Amino acid sequence: MATPTCPGCGVQLEGGFLLDQTNNGVAVTRWAEGFPERSIWTGVKLKGRRQFSVYAWRCPRCFEVRLYAPDE
Repeated sequence: MATPTCPGCGVQLEGGFLLDQTNNGVAVTRWAEGFPERSIWTGVKLKGRRQFSVYAWRCPRCFEVRLYAPDE
């Protein structure tokens, strides 16, 4: 993925990612297709849904954060 620029400042954004706390440590945040549906066993039903890792880009000037979930 090419490094994007901030739409407000025009400055090149800094790449990074978001962390999710889990019972076993930490994981990278993921985007899941559709709207959340409760599951008794896993908390949220995910079967058959597309999922992608979420990447974050932060502007060092205005501090805006933009999120992207590209096809993997």
